[in-house]
Amino acid sequence: MIIELQDVVKKFGSTTALAGVSFQVKKGATVGLLGPNGSGKTTTMRLLTGMIEPESGVIRVMDMDPKKQGDDIRATSGVLTENAAMYEWMTARDNLKFFGALYGLTGEQLDAKVGSLIGEFNMREYADKKVAGYSTGMKKRLAIARALINDPEILLLDEPTSGLDPESARSIISLIEVLSSKNVTILICTHNLNEAQMVCGEFVFLDNGNILETGSLAYLKKKYSHKETLVIKVTGTPPSGYDAKDGEISVDISGEEDIPKIIREVSASCDVYDAHLLEQDLSDIYFKVREKVQ
Repeated sequence: MIIELQDVVKKFGSTTALAGVSFQVKKGATVGLLGPNGSGKTTTMRLLTGMIEPESGVIRVMDMDPKKQGDDIRATSGVLTENAAMYEWMTARDNLKFFGALYGLTGEQLDAKVGSLIGEFNMREYADKKVAGYSTGMKKRLAIARALINDPEILLLDEPTSGLDPESARSIISLIEVLSSKNVTILICTHNLNEAQMVCGEFVFLDNGNILETGSLAYLKKKYSHKETLVIKVTGTPPSGYDAKDGEISVDISGEEDIPKIIREVSASCDVYDAHLLEQDLSDIYFKVREKVQ
């Protein structure tokens, strides 16, 4: 496991931000940290990089202790905070060169890396203009490029698409998919469940510093979805026991083994044009998990 937390407790004064949190992340996985504001997502990110220390518990990142080896972890990690600040009086190119130099890049190696990121993030048109004049989307692209300047093994992203227009958000999601395919371990804090479902293979659900649930979408569907819905597109009058609305019949089933019998019954009096299972998505699962605390 490239990231491990065991019984981690973090307090800010009398407020408990994390109350004994435990989870693991495999190398190369893309994991979504999900939960409402104040659930402990950002605190978890800060603990992983050694920016703050826990009251108790064990944290290991790349087999290192963030409390003792925070500099080493940060040297091989990339971090994007929700409101990542850049030097606005500098250009994108100069920002990347500055942060690249902090990671020890020099000369041709630094120039090549900066040039590569500018091209990868489609920043050529404005790379030599001051950041103060950038749009929110342009600044976000630059901030993520900065997080990648050191070719990190782990990427920690806090709300990577917040404030972006759909086109810019889609480009960020595409980039995350590319990085995931390159075996970069990615941890994402987000409120956007649709985007989380697109890129994450595993999920950790947090609430008030406690873990409510963990697992893949397939596992969570199996655990929380006790029935599925079969949708049949028809014309004609459906048989007794079936109701059609706008040319569609919806039937709750306990398993796929029910489908042939239902199709036979419906097709006996209707023309069937399509039949498919209505899949539950991450949003459905999220609110079912949240029912534990409501």
